[in-house]
Amino acid sequence: MAAIALLALLGPVAGAGGPAGAPSSAVRLAPAPASPAEPVLAVDPPAWWMTSGANVTLQATWSASPPECTVDPLWYRWAIGPGASEGSWTSLNGSIAVFDGADAGTGTTELVVRGAATIACPGTFGVDYSRATSNVTVAAPVVLSGLAFTEDPISPGTADALNGSLLGGEPPYGVQVAWGDGTSSVTNVSRPGNFSLVHTYAGAGSFAPSVVVTDAVGRSAEGVPAEPLNVSRAFAAAIVPAEPVAEVGVPLRVRIQTAETPAGYSSLFSCPNGTSADPGAGPGLAYTCSFATAGVSPIAFEAVGSASPFPVATATLREPVVAALSLGLPGPPPVGEVDTDDDVPFVVSGGVGPFLVAWSLVGAGVGGTERLAADGDGYLAVPATAPGGFPLSIVATDELGVVTATTETVDFAPSLELSASAGSATEGNGTVVNVTAAVAEGAPPFDWAVVPMRAPANGSFGTGALASVGAFSWNASFRTEGTLDLAVVVVDADGGSATLNLSVPLAPELSVVAKVAPSGPGQVTLLATISGGVPPYSASWTDSAGDDWNSSAGGPGTLQLRVRPSGTGALTFDLTVTDAGGGSAVASIGATVAGDSGANLSEATPAALGVAGLAVGLVLGLLFRRRRGSSDRPPPLDPVAVLREAIEPSDGVDRGLVEMLAEERGLSREVVQATLERLKVAGTVRSGRGADGEEVLAWSEPARP
Repeated sequence: MAAIALLALLGPVAGAGGPAGAPSSAVRLAPAPASPAEPVLAVDPPAWWMTSGANVTLQATWSASPPECTVDPLWYRWAIGPGASEGSWTSLNGSIAVFDGADAGTGTTELVVRGAATIACPGTFGVDYSRATSNVTVAAPVVLSGLAFTEDPISPGTADALNGSLLGGEPPYGVQVAWGDGTSSVTNVSRPGNFSLVHTYAGAGSFAPSVVVTDAVGRSAEGVPAEPLNVSRAFAAAIVPAEPVAEVGVPLRVRIQTAETPAGYSSLFSCPNGTSADPGAGPGLAYTCSFATAGVSPIAFEAVGSASPFPVATATLREPVVAALSLGLPGPPPVGEVDTDDDVPFVVSGGVGPFLVAWSLVGAGVGGTERLAADGDGYLAVPATAPGGFPLSIVATDELGVVTATTETVDFAPSLELSASAGSATEGNGTVVNVTAAVAEGAPPFDWAVVPMRAPANGSFGTGALASVGAFSWNASFRTEGTLDLAVVVVDADGGSATLNLSVPLAPELSVVAKVAPSGPGQVTLLATISGGVPPYSASWTDSAGDDWNSSAGGPGTLQLRVRPSGTGALTFDLTVTDAGGGSAVASIGATVAGDSGANLSEATPAALGVAGLAVGLVLGLLFRRRRGSSDRPPPLDPVAVLREAIEPSDGVDRGLVEMLAEERGLSREVVQATLERLKVAGTVRSGRGADGEEVLAWSEPARP
């Protein structure tokens, strides 16, 4: 059938990586890199049997494994592939197609769907192309035709053959004949085509046997000869045509047969449009008739004996006549595309089937044949090997040997060619991505899609159409950092596809550096230096004493926050910064806080702190250690270490005793209680009940060596 491209551009999906920001050169269709997913395109039903005149609805579906991967269809294209049955599409709607079977003979045909889909798995993306088929068997009705006897008339006791032709249905066939003389017979015919059954009539009479044919699936047809058989002991005649169906403009050869023929007779033969004797069969015994119009044409014969009692024999034949064979295309040949098969429709009308249709693409060195059981529509799968216009020569020959031909020019477009480039520009709250693309070759019209891997802030991916070769563009804003992978996909009217994978930078990755500086007795200043990401930002600080503080910033820079921790001594300060796009970065730094002499910076381990930052932290730590060492004050107590020494030696110790021991070491009751609760939440200390209901504590970490 004519090439049909149907696009279904769906759902938000992902794109695959390519050169960042640089324009690509024009490329021809090539499959995307393999994805870890295993996408499968299938057709339901994969096989179908139906009678001609019925239809079947086909559903194409994509699936992928593992289950965390998603498949989003981009387009579907349906076509009628090679096979022996005929039919056409009633409707095509994306993944759904309805196929109607035609009365062109029984056979199986491959119905093909081609498709493309995006395959998205965690951290990966690709575009996959695939095809799937459904083998549809269309069983035409059983057709019984051409019933006629070889000899007519005959004398009693003479064997005669009843001939006929079978088409359609599904072989083998069961043939049952009621001969009209009280007898019947049953036989099998293994394949479509001509058959012959022999019978002997013992007595005289006019016999019109009834024939019933049943195929392998129970469908049947029945018929009787166009003219009854005359079994006679007296002078009789019959007209026997060489073909059961005649064709306009093609001479039909007929024979005159007689039984109990007298020693001499005179005769008269008449048929439309004149007659002529057939010298190959003897004078007066064979004639040819020509027909100018289709329909049913009567042919008559009469003979009279030359001696008394002057016997008379008459015969009449009503011959079916079909229109002259013709061949053509139902419309202009569709435009094909290089490297694809172009489905060129043709129409055979008139003539006597079956038909052989041969074709050749002049100048391309390709050709083939198709067979039709009856006149009607057919399709030629013509491969396009080069762009340009080529003469397509089509020749049809019918069962009578009549030949007709036509030549049409078919045009083939070059393979689809696509070029595309992408760029990005950072804004205050995200990144704007621009894609420009152009279709240089292919079969118009075109459908296109730009498929980003990440969902944009202002909608989903873009789609559109081009009536002819030309350019298109798309843009969207993204509130995420890192790199954006995307795919540019174009499909043309002949099912050709092209995909370009591009990659563009978005906002830089979010980064944070944490610092702690002394700010007075028992106070520290927390500093968070933020870069990259998508502003605004929120910052969250926690320390190992169980304190937490929050702040925010409208843009990159350094946040300062003066705080008074609830604990003293060696504390760890943890920082988490979250940006507007949901990205986060963490850093951690240790500091020693003295209750009456400020905070001493001891060690820095920020997640995003470079070598230079780490060196600064170490220098500051040494300075503060030197300052602390110059005084005579003892180092501050570590509440965690003190509590561990009180709890760890026992499998369970009374909490009151632990608090008393820690206070005797110099910790305040508030610090002890706060530290215990924090260690319980972290799971470092386990809490339970003793025999008298008191709370007992146990250290959950492994014992120190």
